[in-house]
Amino acid sequence: MSCPSQAAIGLTALLACTSIATAAEFGRPATPEEIKAWNIDVLPDGTGLPAGKGDVAHGRQVFEDNCAACHGAKGCHSACNIDPLSRGIGVQN
Repeated sequence: MSCPSQAAIGLTALLACTSIATAAEFGRPATPEEIKAWNIDVLPDGTGLPAGKGDVAHGRQVFEDNCAACHGAKGCHSACNIDPLSRGIGVQN
C-alpha cells in the first residue's frame, strides 16, 4: 500500500472518531414527572407504597404483575442471586 493510501485511511479513521458523539450528547435529562413515574421502591416498613386500600388477592395480583419476574413467585428467586424479598421475616405462606 502506498503512503498516500495509508495517509488517506488514517485521515478517514481520525475524522470518523472525532465525529462520534459522546455519552453526554445522547438523550436529555429526565423530568421530575418521569423520575416519579419510575420510582417504585418500597421499603420493608411500607414506605413508598401509595395511599389506598386493598386485600390479599389484589396484592397477590399486583405482585405477580410487577414483582415476580425478578423476585420469583414466592418472593425469593435464588436462580438470579436476588436477595429474598422479605428474608422470610413475617412472611405468610
